Amino acid sequence: MNKKIIVPILLIVAVILIVVLIMCTRKEPAQNVLKIGCITVMSGSGATYGRETQQGLDLAIEEANASGILGAKTIKIIYEDSQLDAKVGTQAINKLINVERVPIIIGEFSSRVTLAIAPIAERNKTVLLSASATADAIKDAGDYIFRIVPPNRAQGTTAAKFAFGNLSKKKAAVFYVNDEYGVSLAAEFKKAFVSLGGEIVFDEAFDPSERDFRTALHKIKITEPEIVFSPGQYTETGLILRQAIETGLHAIFIGGDGSYSPDLVKIAGSAAEGSYYTMMAMGFGVSDEEIRTFEERFKSKYNEEPGVYTAYAYEAGRIVAHVLARTEFNAESIKNALYQLKDFKGVTGYTTFDKFGEVEKEFYVYVVKAGKFVLAK
Repeated sequence: MNKKIIVPILLIVAVILIVVLIMCTRKEPAQNVLKIGCITVMSGSGATYGRETQQGLDLAIEEANASGILGAKTIKIIYEDSQLDAKVGTQAINKLINVERVPIIIGEFSSRVTLAIAPIAERNKTVLLSASATADAIKDAGDYIFRIVPPNRAQGTTAAKFAFGNLSKKKAAVFYVNDEYGVSLAAEFKKAFVSLGGEIVFDEAFDPSERDFRTALHKIKITEPEIVFSPGQYTETGLILRQAIETGLHAIFIGGDGSYSPDLVKIAGSAAEGSYYTMMAMGFGVSDEEIRTFEERFKSKYNEEPGVYTAYAYEAGRIVAHVLARTEFNAESIKNALYQLKDFKGVTGYTTFDKFGEVEKEFYVYVVKAGKFVLAK
């Protein structure tokens, strides 16, 4: 055969072989992969929160992908670390929006970072759904901002009613982290506690970076409070509890959901015993079957007991999967579908978003007993 004829034929055969090889080895078509984002704290002092978030969210999406509710499509989560820092969180959301082009982001864990990234999500018309941020100001963060937990005004009121009613304490010191989370929670507690007939004998904030609280604790001791309401993150609260014992302050401590972590007990040791914490918790008495199924699947996958924040992230993941199975994969459609969501029954009870992207759910109170968090009676 003429060489001039052989060469083109060989080229054609080579091209065909390459195309066949690509078709045989190619992955799932890109249009069948629904990329969503998640911003949480995966390193640094709050890394335990990120671990729980990732465990819960991975389980929810794994179940959704296996269930077939999305048809031929699958959800893929792209995680970004906020390091519990507003500046880092801002970089993370910009990457997810501008590089990964995700229409919805789950996160962020904390109120402080959520309030920093919410304006960016709103400006870019990207849905932001938090599983745990409780600051009151998030309510007005924008049309694309949602959360599955109620605000601090409900949490602060729960703490005040428990201190005054259940514990029968009338004198309270308030010592809180100086950020949107701590300030709003403390304000609601003070308002509710005073309205019930209680007295605030000490009122002071501390910097989020503070690690030596002894001077303030000595001042609190002088006022002779029966309880100390101290909302912050678990690192701060653990140190406060330990240093309170060192200074001879033996009042009952009540904290917020930011302190709910096994690491709190590791830091505080025996000083954590008998301290109380407000948490949205799970929908006991409302979603018992869902809770049981979630706990069984979680233990099967991770060989450990699930935490409350794991349940929150799992809930957020299930809600997102539920919505994506019923609407187009763009931010506007997802946003509208979330507003239309009514009485979604999950591990935290029923979820219905109001016109502000807010929910109404109940807070509970937990107490540390024998080194573990248990529901207070």
